[in-house]
Amino acid sequence: NQEVHMFAVSGSEGVAKEEVGELQGWVWFYNDEESRLAQVRESGLLILPKGAEVLEVSFARYDKAASGQMESGLRQACTVIAAMRVNQDDDATEPTLIVTAYTNPKNVASRRVLERSGFVAKGDVVYDPADDPNPDILYVLDWARLNEIVHEKSDEIIKERLETINSEKS
Repeated sequence: NQEVHMFAVSGSEGVAKEEVGELQGWVWFYNDEESRLAQVRESGLLILPKGAEVLEVSFARYDKAASGQMESGLRQACTVIAAMRVNQDDDATEPTLIVTAYTNPKNVASRRVLERSGFVAKGDVVYDPADDPNPDILYVLDWARLNEIVHEKSDEIIKERLETINSEKS
């Protein structure tokens, strides 16, 4: 049973006015494949806690999308997916929801989006041996890092808004 969650990423404050609210790309989550997870476990790249749910995330950026929109969209989508999962416990020592992503090592833009969204590179995995024998990079979401990034971005927005308000008062 393949559960799929898809999110549209729309332009937000900070992009050209004509792009605010316009489609910037997509983020979607689905169950990671058991055969690939077996390979990841056997290679020692990922230890899965008993009962863990593993979702793979993919994203696609619209060609003309403004810079930074996919990073923001991916962070928001990960936060929403976590909120949708009742078993995601902030106080747990082991996460029960694990989010994976795979990308070609040459795809610098995707690697940047993942890393700026709290994902950590774990190592090389052949994503689909029948399709391409070359390894991709396995990334896993670090929930603590995502939380840090979200708070940093929130603090930046609050600071900018306060500066705007204070300059308008002057």
